[in-house]
Order: sequence, then C-alpha cells, then structure tokens
Amino acid sequence: MGYVSPFETKYEYRLAYFNEMMIFVLIYHLIVFSEEYIKNADGRDYMGYSMSFWTLFVVFANCGLLLVDAIKSARLNCKKKYHKKRMEQHQADKDLTAKKTKPGDSGKPLKLK
Repeated sequence: MGYVSPFETKYEYRLAYFNEMMIFVLIYHLIVFSEEYIKNADGRDYMGYSMSFWTLFVVFANCGLLLVDAIKSARLNCKKKYHKKRMEQHQADKDLTAKKTKPGDSGKPLKLK
C-alpha cells in the first residue's frame, strides 16, 4: 500500500499528539463526572471546574501556538519585503551610476603624459 504522511513536520505531529492526550483527559473527566463514580454534588462540582480548566488550557495553548506561528510568518514576510526593496534600490543605484559613466571609461583618474 501507499505511504501517507498527514503532517509535514515534527511540530505538527507533536501538536496532534498533545491534542489527542488532552481529549483523553477530558473524556476521563466526563466518565468520572457521572453519578456512578462521584456520589456527592461537591465532588462533581470540583470535577466540572477541573474539566473547565483543562478545556480552557487546550484552547489557549492551541491559540497561543497559532499566534506564535502567525507572528513568525509575518516577521519573515516583512524581512523578505525589506530585502527585496533594498535590492531594488541597490540595483537602481547601480544602474544610475552605470549611466553616468561613458562607455570605455573605467572611472579612474586620467594619467597625464
């Protein structure tokens, strides 16, 4: 059969494993949250608070990672635009100096005989 790789980088694999582990933690909370495992209401309240904490943790962790990735990408794009503009300016200056010199002129001072 064919080889399929759903993710391109180790970072994507690690993020997927992190999310799967957090899903297991949240499913554990749902199982324990039932009346069968915790008889009193206070215990279920604490389990609900714990589940809320872990859910928010997963949401903020993923949003934070997306934000970091977006910032890195934007920074790289800004650097590319800056260097492209700088190279265009350098090329324009080079073309301008090439037009000022006459053909066959090396730009060196003339020697007197």
